[in-house]
This record gives sequence, C-alpha cells and structure tokens, in this order.
Amino acid sequence: VYKRQVYLTVNPSKYRDEVLPDLNGKTKRQARTHLLSLGFRIGEYTYVADIGKDVVRGVKYKGVKIKPGELLPRNSVIDLILGDGKR
Repeated sequence: VYKRQVYLTVNPSKYRDEVLPDLNGKTKRQARTHLLSLGFRIGEYTYVADIGKDVVRGVKYKGVKIKPGELLPRNSVIDLILGDGKR
C-alpha cells in the first residue's frame, strides 16, 4: 500500500484584517518583531527629532499616519517613524 501526500498552497484574494497594535514608545526592534508576528511587512524608517533613539513615534500606511487600533489587511507594508536620539 502506497501513501501519497499532496501539498496545497492557497493564495487568498484578500487578506483578513488585523488590528494595528500600539507601538508608541517601543523600540524599533520590538515593533518590528511584533508587526512581523502579526503578518505585516516593514517598509521604510523615517526619523524625527526626539531624545529616544530608534523609539517608535508614529506609524504610516500608504503614506498616511495611522492610529493604534485601526484595521489593516495582513501583509500590509507599514512604515515606522522613529526618534533620532539628537534632541
């Protein structure tokens, strides 16, 4: 008796939505790990004048600043606004 395994990969036409977590005050590394674990992708890093180096000060999606708790499709590209540590 032979057994065969068939592997099937399904690509959804639309990804389900995920809630954007509150990342303010988290480090770049913490935010990156958290976003990746939720299924988001990391885009660009933008730096603003702030005493905290590599501390999250905002999040953008498609060039628009968004707030924690908003629903975004999984696999969305998220841009992080970080402090430059030079204040």
